[in-house]
Amino acid sequence: KWLPPATTRPPPPPPALATPARTTKTPPAPPVSPPATATPAPATGPRADIRTALDSYVRAVETKDVDLMRRVRPSLTDAEVQRLRQSNAIKQSHKVDLRVYEITVNGDEATADGRREDMVVLSSGQRLQSETTFSYTLKRGPRGWVIDQVRESANQPAQTRPAQPRVPRRSETTP
Repeated sequence: KWLPPATTRPPPPPPALATPARTTKTPPAPPVSPPATATPAPATGPRADIRTALDSYVRAVETKDVDLMRRVRPSLTDAEVQRLRQSNAIKQSHKVDLRVYEITVNGDEATADGRREDMVVLSSGQRLQSETTFSYTLKRGPRGWVIDQVRESANQPAQTRPAQPRVPRRSETTP
């Protein structure tokens, strides 16, 4: 018998056929009882709404959005708004890390307590960092929760040591 010589080219693909219908696998049945580590349902209610208001506050600071700030803090005075605009004019960027430790709700009023870290880059390139504790008083109105009062206090840096008694210089002790 005669055989054709071997070639190095692969054989041509078979002619195209109609694509078979996709097969779908049936997912396994859900467990009868949820596992102990099930993720909780998303937060709802006043605490979630308060967190949304606080997120809007952070966004207003970081984006330098004065109109949003006025919606989140409608009790701002005209003088405070003017200071905010002046401050925004000299900032290149402002990042805020707002960590809420506790939210206490009492009817249409609430208090959010926590820690705030700010990182500001001025237009000159200078970087400023501050850390404060805060207590924000919020009120629920017709348009939702808004910040009514802001109380912040700067913490002493961890490296700060108490003042040491002053040691007199030699020139001060010799007559």
